Amino acid sequence: MDGFRWDLSKGFTQRNCADVNCWNQIDATRIATWQRYYDSMQVVSPSSYCILEHLGNDDEESDLANRGMLLWGKMTDAYNENTMGYGNTSSIDRAFYKNRAGWNQPHLVTYAESHDEERLMYKNVTFGNTTNTAHDVRSVAIAISRTEAIQPFLLLIPGPKMIWQFGELANATSIFSCNNGTIPQPYGNGQCKLESKPASWPLLQQAARKQLYNVVASLNRLRAAKPNAFLSTTISGNLGNDLKRF
Repeated sequence: MDGFRWDLSKGFTQRNCADVNCWNQIDATRIATWQRYYDSMQVVSPSSYCILEHLGNDDEESDLANRGMLLWGKMTDAYNENTMGYGNTSSIDRAFYKNRAGWNQPHLVTYAESHDEERLMYKNVTFGNTTNTAHDVRSVAIAISRTEAIQPFLLLIPGPKMIWQFGELANATSIFSCNNGTIPQPYGNGQCKLESKPASWPLLQQAARKQLYNVVASLNRLRAAKPNAFLSTTISGNLGNDLKRF
């Protein structure tokens, strides 16, 4: 058994909270519950992965990470701000586990897209920065190129990563789209969020998207070829400024 990814792991508690901030607070009984689950998994299948969609506060998540569990690291909004061409909330500092309070283990599964989040590409072409007419982010070609540009800033940061299906092809189908192709308004109401979405294999026939696919594949081949490089506990550069480097 490779392992399990547990949905809504933060819900494994008997503490009844009235709001999300309370729910996010460290919960010793929840940690004990997950320790029991983790230990049971290791008895049945040693070294199996226990991946939690926890999305809680750093104190509890770092504790769980120290115990061997892997935690989802949502960075969707920040990565999308970069691809859309906006700077105010574009820091990706927290994509690296050491930039999260109390974290000592490289068990943060950083991601830009997931089954619960909007497609980066949809927001690029719908809400992207149009200030520079020579670099209009709502242009499909430029939107794809910006999606390509963030891949090293996701995949080359030390630690495990998640790629949501067809993000490597710049899928632009909104998570909120209905089977009839419409997107209910106001945007984001979630009415059709769980409806099936079309497969994206035909996108491989488009040169720009195939190039993005090749970039993602090459970066992952690099990770596989040089695994020790991606276990580093330090990185240099700056992931917080508008001009990012590391």
